[in-house]
Amino acid sequence: MPLRLFLVALLLLTGCPDAGDDDSAPAPDDDDTWVPDDDDSAVGPDDDDSAIDDDDLADDDDADPCADHCANGLLDCGETDIDCGGDCDACPPEVLCEDGCTFPTVAATDELVIVVWGVEDDDLRAHWVCDDGGGWTAPEAIPTAAHSSEFARLDTDHLGNVHLVFHERLGNNRSVMYARFDGGAGCAGSWTTPVQVDDGTDNSCWPQLALDDAGDPHVTWTDRDYFQIHYARATGGVWSAPVAAITTAEMSNHSDITVSGDVVHLAWQEGESPRLVTWAYGSIDGFSSPVTLNDVFHNWPQLATDPGGDVHAIYTRRNGDHEIRYRAVDGIDWSDEQTLSSSAGGWAWSSLAADDAGGLHAVWHRTEEGVEHVRYATGDAVTATWQPSRRVSTEGGRNNQDTTISVDPTGRAHIVWARKDSWEADLPGPVLYRVVTWEDLE
Repeated sequence: MPLRLFLVALLLLTGCPDAGDDDSAPAPDDDDTWVPDDDDSAVGPDDDDSAIDDDDLADDDDADPCADHCANGLLDCGETDIDCGGDCDACPPEVLCEDGCTFPTVAATDELVIVVWGVEDDDLRAHWVCDDGGGWTAPEAIPTAAHSSEFARLDTDHLGNVHLVFHERLGNNRSVMYARFDGGAGCAGSWTTPVQVDDGTDNSCWPQLALDDAGDPHVTWTDRDYFQIHYARATGGVWSAPVAAITTAEMSNHSDITVSGDVVHLAWQEGESPRLVTWAYGSIDGFSSPVTLNDVFHNWPQLATDPGGDVHAIYTRRNGDHEIRYRAVDGIDWSDEQTLSSSAGGWAWSSLAADDAGGLHAVWHRTEEGVEHVRYATGDAVTATWQPSRRVSTEGGRNNQDTTISVDPTGRAHIVWARKDSWEADLPGPVLYRVVTWEDLE
């Protein structure tokens, strides 16, 4: 078979992947259910055009390799196998959880995508779904996860395994739990039984996860009893005793973590008023003195390490124009602060990732015309330059918040978020997922 025809036959097998703070909102009623309009829908074949007869292919040496994929450019839904000379629409958002779900998180490898969230109707027990190209699996509880098991965070290693942390209520305290998913069998893989990372003596909340070059997990969290930043790591499956990495007299809260070589970097918000983004580096043997990265009230720093080992941070100003700020550190010297986005209104929850090619990927939510929307921007780790953000969420009548991002080996961004009615609403709502490239968004 000629190479061109072989590629056509192969491409016909690919298509759009089948594979949503306590401000959540109730699910929409039937009249409010989101349906993509024409502008939001992915361009693709209809049923009548989806099949091409082998005889037709054999008789047509000039068959269009883009036929039945995208009429005007790159393949639908972020496919990067072939460039047809233009642009395509990105996949529209998918609703993965209809109602009652909190704090979604996502991880993507070259074989599968996993999304985890807490489910209110099951005492906020952590549930997961998976897509390895055959469509999303039915939601299932993480094995043996207890009630109040939420605020999950995911990361992927070089073998395609997915690592998970979350906090859950054990007795009168919350504890940090860790599990790993064997991705070698796609969605047919399984989770290890969650193990407790903290020592059970404190109220351990809001864990964050990073992997080192060997694929070993490093975890940080906040001790809510004393507002200290704690840290533990596993080596070859054996967990260290947790240490209190940051024990300042101020209120330390909402930490994040990344690993560069054998150096662990922590960032957190320090103090009560103002809350200042603060950073330290070190290892299980101890951390450096904290360094303040800004002088104005900011929240929720997020860290990522690029392939060259530099560490990047984004964080959100808590008042005023609610800017998304960015800085990078080469060793111990931080770059000047940049503003990636600003918006009057509600403060933004952000998430940051770095890909294997040195690209940076950030998502956050911001107020647009009175509604919170998820925005996505890309940057260059070497030049520290960023493209303007583009909108990911398409529902204009509801707030879209609590977004996280994962970038697969092809550079596609997998983004999840929670949709809520208003800031005052105290009910979890649906979870949405979308896979995009920055170029495919408007």
